[in-house]
Amino acid sequence: MTAFLGIILFSFFNSGRKKTVGQILIGLGLLFIGIKSMESALTPLTELPAFQQLFLRFSNPFLGIAAGAAITALIQSSTASVAILQALTASGLVTFSTAMPIIMGQNIGTCVTAILSSIGASRNAKRTAAVHLFFNVIGTLVFLTVLYSVNAAISLPFWNATMTYGSIADLHSIFNIVCTILLLPFNRWLVRLVEWIIPDSETVHPVSTVLDPRFLSTPSVALERARTVVIQMGDLAKENYATAVSLLARYDSKQLEQLEQREEAIDHMEGALDQYLVQCSRHSLDDRDSDLVSDLLHALSDFERIGDYVVNLSESATALHDKDLVFSDQAQEELSAVCSAVGDALEQVMTAYHTHDSYAAFQVEPLEEVVDLITATLRERHVERLKKGSCTVELGTQFLELLINLERISDHCSNAAVRIIHQSANKDALVRNDIHGYLQQLHQGSSPQFDQLFQQAKERYYEPLLHAESTI
Repeated sequence: MTAFLGIILFSFFNSGRKKTVGQILIGLGLLFIGIKSMESALTPLTELPAFQQLFLRFSNPFLGIAAGAAITALIQSSTASVAILQALTASGLVTFSTAMPIIMGQNIGTCVTAILSSIGASRNAKRTAAVHLFFNVIGTLVFLTVLYSVNAAISLPFWNATMTYGSIADLHSIFNIVCTILLLPFNRWLVRLVEWIIPDSETVHPVSTVLDPRFLSTPSVALERARTVVIQMGDLAKENYATAVSLLARYDSKQLEQLEQREEAIDHMEGALDQYLVQCSRHSLDDRDSDLVSDLLHALSDFERIGDYVVNLSESATALHDKDLVFSDQAQEELSAVCSAVGDALEQVMTAYHTHDSYAAFQVEPLEEVVDLITATLRERHVERLKKGSCTVELGTQFLELLINLERISDHCSNAAVRIIHQSANKDALVRNDIHGYLQQLHQGSSPQFDQLFQQAKERYYEPLLHAESTI
């Protein structure tokens, strides 16, 4: 009945969620059918004397563990191996002393699936498989030591009790729950052990630790992975921005080299993530996931472009250093003001992405408008300096180039931030239907909160520049 209901949901509904429920029900139904089939097939076997003698040998804990691990490893399903053990309870030969080692072995054997899946996968995937293996091996050793020691001391009354369907399931659950409780306080030691056995590699790329094509069959998981990589891109771009600004004040070739390495990582992540999201979009997605794919595609493009403009800033810093050009103190104060405003916008964007904070995202657009106001004012001053001859062509060119790139970084911060607002808005909100219309309304004074934030940013970054005469 379970499988039949699952087939109906999977075949006649187009919704991604209902199809997923249908797949789950089909899987459960097939599992129950398989268990019943195994029980019927194994019933004649339990009557054979040779089989009974063989099964009695499994009371030896090492043989029981080996048998449970081998069977589970071969069929690569702990559920199926537990079902086989449950079917054998009809023989009346399965006692606690026999079942416990086999169940321990089944938990070790199920690690084979994770180990095989980690072959050729990322380093973190290999570490995950290793943690899974060590968890079950350590838990088995602890259980064996405690159980056999206690039984030797006081002879446990349930040691030779006959197991049933339910008691096998209970024993399997108890083993895993107790192991989790025992090992949870030592999780950091377990992580350190795995990291020592599988050390970090200097050549591991950030994207290789997150994206995995196997998650594409579950779009919600794949999209969360993709979002993690988008955030990594943004963090790298923000780190590069801070480095580029510091290069303008104090040039350092080692910092420039690190910036270039991070930019290479951003470009690699952008290409891999773009392909990943396109593949994800080919699966059955509900409206929310489909919108999220679009938002992530836009966001990764914005962060990649921010990275490119940051590289332009570093190239200007290199040009100034190579030509031994230095801005005046006043020009440096002007650049510092606009760099601080852009840095604040980038900080708010990444806060919004890390915390799903739509208010942090909302604060970016007022900053972007102030950056536009600052750069427009500084361009006018630049023109005046050129007319007066108080600015050299080389310095003026670099100054103008810096303003252009800073303004474009601010623009892309605005684009990335509005995608967070788009994700969190109600279906009937303007930003859900017309992002450009939403931004236009903000700039036209439709939001008192926006006006207040704009005024605060203006007082902080723009107004101090109005009272200063600029020279380069």
